[in-house]
Amino acid sequence: MNAKASKLVGGSLTAIALVGYLTVADELRHLGEFFAVSGIFLSGTALLIAGFFPRTSQVFALPWFALGIGIGMVAGLVIDQAVAGVCSGATIGLFMAYLFRRRVPKSGAVVA
Repeated sequence: MNAKASKLVGGSLTAIALVGYLTVADELRHLGEFFAVSGIFLSGTALLIAGFFPRTSQVFALPWFALGIGIGMVAGLVIDQAVAGVCSGATIGLFMAYLFRRRVPKSGAVVA
């Protein structure tokens, strides 16, 4: 995902999450709603960071983190456990972000 698309999608997800905090997850009585909106917010923030700071891909490939959260949210939706879905998705996403990071050899050339 290029930087411009990452900024656009990340900004959209972050804006949707902020509206979600004000409308859907406005109280902590329903913890699943709060975690679902937080998952959208984390995904959007990760994509924004990846768009504005492309060198972060040497440490973590943040679009993979956002994808992992999305997969976890879908799994949480299927089993009706949003909290478990977002938490497991974030864990899987962090693992994939580290696994698919861009490695830089000692010579300084970037390897894809």
